[in-house]
Amino acid sequence: MAKICVAAADAGSAAVAVESYDRLAAESADAIGSAVPMLALHVREGNVLAARTFWGILSNLDQTTSDLIQPTTMYAVALIKSGHVEEGLMEARKMFGRIRKDTAAQQLVQLPVREEIDEAIELLGRILMMESGMVISSPAAMTLVRSMVENGGLVSPIAEHAISSLGPMGISQLSVDDLTLALQVQAGMIINNEFTFNAPHLVRFAHMVDVALSTGVPLDVFTSRLVDQAILKLSESRPDLVRRWQDQFVPVARQQSSVGSTRYTPVSETSSQVNPSTPSSEDSYDPYAYSTDYRGSTIISDELEATSKRIESHLNEAMTKLRNIRRLGRHPRYITYAKLINAAAKCNRMNLANDILAMARHDVPLLPQYSAVRYGWSSILDAMVAACLTVGERDLAAQYHQELLQIGSAPSANTFGLYITTLKESTKT
Repeated sequence: MAKICVAAADAGSAAVAVESYDRLAAESADAIGSAVPMLALHVREGNVLAARTFWGILSNLDQTTSDLIQPTTMYAVALIKSGHVEEGLMEARKMFGRIRKDTAAQQLVQLPVREEIDEAIELLGRILMMESGMVISSPAAMTLVRSMVENGGLVSPIAEHAISSLGPMGISQLSVDDLTLALQVQAGMIINNEFTFNAPHLVRFAHMVDVALSTGVPLDVFTSRLVDQAILKLSESRPDLVRRWQDQFVPVARQQSSVGSTRYTPVSETSSQVNPSTPSSEDSYDPYAYSTDYRGSTIISDELEATSKRIESHLNEAMTKLRNIRRLGRHPRYITYAKLINAAAKCNRMNLANDILAMARHDVPLLPQYSAVRYGWSSILDAMVAACLTVGERDLAAQYHQELLQIGSAPSANTFGLYITTLKESTKT
C-alpha cells in the first residue's frame, strides 16, 4: 500500500494517493515514509492546507536527516508564495536547526549539510526578492538572518535584502536580541566597505544606533566594538549621533576590552548569530563572511566534482574561476580551498596545493579567536595533511597536523586512513 501511495503521489494522482495513504496506520513506518511524497504532491497542487498535515508528521519525527532539507525548502517556498512568509521562514529555520543538531555527530556530513542548507536559504531569499521585490516584515527579516548565521554565515545578497527590509518602525519594534544582531550585521556591511556609497544603509544604521541609545539597550563589548568601527562613517552626516555614541558606549567598551584585549581584534565583516544570551558573541562570528562568494564556491565545487573531462582539466577550470573571484576582491568558502587542495594533490601538483594554501592564508587569515574561522581552517589544514601524505611528504604532513592540533582540531577519519595506508606502503619499500 505504501508503494502505491508513493507512486501515485509522484505521478500526481491525488485521489489514489490520498486513499492509499488513509489505509496506512497513522503511526506506521510506511505512513511516515509516505509523508514526503504526499507533502510534495499537495505543494505541487498549491494546496498548502493539506500539505500542513504531512509537514506536521515530518516536523515531529524523533530523528531528522539531511534528506529533509529538500522537502523543508519546498514547503517553506509554498508558504511564502501563499503569503505566509513569517511561518515559512520560521518552519524552515526550526527544521534546519534540527537537521544540524541530529547530524552533529557525523563529522563527514557536517559541511555538506551546511552547504545544502545555505543553498536552501539562498533559494528562499531569492523567492522573496523575486516576489515583486517584496519588503518582508521585521520579524521575518530577522528570522531569515538568524537562519543564515546559525548555519555559519550570511549569504549575499540575501542578507542585504533582509536588512534592507528593516524600516524605522520595524527597527524600533525589534527585541533586544534582534536589535543587537541587526546592529552587528549592518555594522559589518559598512565596515566591509560593501556600501560606501549606499546612503540607505548608513541611514538605517544611524537609526539602529539611535534606537539603541534612546532605549538604553545593553550592548556587549563585542557589539560595541563593531559599532564603534562602523559609526565613523557617520561623522559627516550625523556628528551628533557619533558624539552620543562615544559618550555613552566607548568608555565602557574600552574599559572592558582592556581586561581581555587578546580575545578581540579589528574585523572587517560580520556574519554570525551574535546574541547576548549566548556564552560568547564570537562563538559563531565569521569576520570573512561578507567577502565570501557563495555562488562562485558552488561553481568551483561542481567543476571539481565533474567527470566529463580529465581531472586536470576540471582543476584548471576551477583555478581560473578562483582567480576571477579573487580578482574581484572576494574569496570562496573555506571548504572550497580544501577541495582545490585535494584536487591538486590528486594531480600530483603539490606546488599548486601550496599556492592555494598561500591564497587562503592571504584571503582568510587564521584568526583563532573566532571559532567559525577555526572550524573553516580545520578543513583547509586537514586537506594539506592529506595532500602531503598523498605525495609522500610525511614530515610536511606532520607540520600541518601540528597546526591542526594548535587550533583544537584533528585530522579527519579519511586523513587518518591515509596515514595508515601510506605507512603500510612505506614499510613495503
